[in-house]
Amino acid sequence: MERPQESTRATLNVVAFGRPRVSGPGKSSAVSQSPHSPNAPAFASLSPTEQAEIIAAAAEGNPNARSRLVTAHLSWVSAAVGEQPEDTLAPDDLYQEGLLGLVEAIAAFPGGTAQELEAFCRLHIAASIDRARNAEAAARQEAREAVESAEQYERAEIFLARELGRMPTDRELAAKLEWTEHRTGEMRQMVHEARRRHDEEMVELLEVDYPEGDAGPGRATAADLELS
Repeated sequence: MERPQESTRATLNVVAFGRPRVSGPGKSSAVSQSPHSPNAPAFASLSPTEQAEIIAAAAEGNPNARSRLVTAHLSWVSAAVGEQPEDTLAPDDLYQEGLLGLVEAIAAFPGGTAQELEAFCRLHIAASIDRARNAEAAARQEAREAVESAEQYERAEIFLARELGRMPTDRELAAKLEWTEHRTGEMRQMVHEARRRHDEEMVELLEVDYPEGDAGPGRATAADLELS
């Protein structure tokens, strides 16, 4: 009777299935190219008239004006990141999300005073960071639930295999787990794939390169087989 492999480590591979790093769709290249601590010219050093002209040009869609506003106000992003509690997201990731919020805010700003621009941008920066934090938390919770479900599946599969003297069907497992057959089938594929990957990793760790003609301990060479 084929017995299911009891591997807790294998179940943990489930969390890696289709789990890219959480990120917002359609990020601007400006986000990835901006440094964390830029030496940006102080926007406050400009006269109120110059500030108003740049803000107005940015509101009209001028790309140079928008870029100048982003560069000049990166400190708003740093300040927002500094206010965040310890999080599952690294500070650099929080900064990237906040910078995305700044870029989007300046692109969406309808026009107004420098004070109105600041309030508008800070709200967007905070909202962008919050979305990223919430998405990361949801992804981690989903991963934990996937691992728990995989462990439940393995226990049920092992129990029924011993009880029935054969591998159980999805219907039998679904009845035992009180799941739908569709969910049981999906979990079976995930768990068995995790086991396969785990076994392949173990084989790679155990493989050793031996000199030509030496098959290693307990291994037969081609010459050995010809003499047998």
